[in-house]
Amino acid sequence: MTREKAVLYGLSICKKATKDNCKLIFDFRLACNKICLGDAYFGIQDLYSIKNLDMKKIPTAHIPNEKDIEFFKFVETVAINRFVNVKMCRSIPEAKYWLEQF
Repeated sequence: MTREKAVLYGLSICKKATKDNCKLIFDFRLACNKICLGDAYFGIQDLYSIKNLDMKKIPTAHIPNEKDIEFFKFVETVAINRFVNVKMCRSIPEAKYWLEQF
């Protein structure tokens, strides 16, 4: 999936979550990451641009696969630095526990 497609996919999910007042869990444990750090950085910038400010408020938990933990730490740091409400969790129960505070 290209960065552009990933951004459009993420945008559609986040718009629906904003409309329906949802919290999100993205489970990447079975995913195979093909996105480089640069595409992740600029994809986050594109997704949470000035025109999509409401999406920053959506509580979002990411569950990484073991192979890409450092990548997901980078994504979490970049997102938090852009004031996105995101946390990397290690399991569904941990993600649910974190999301319960919202």
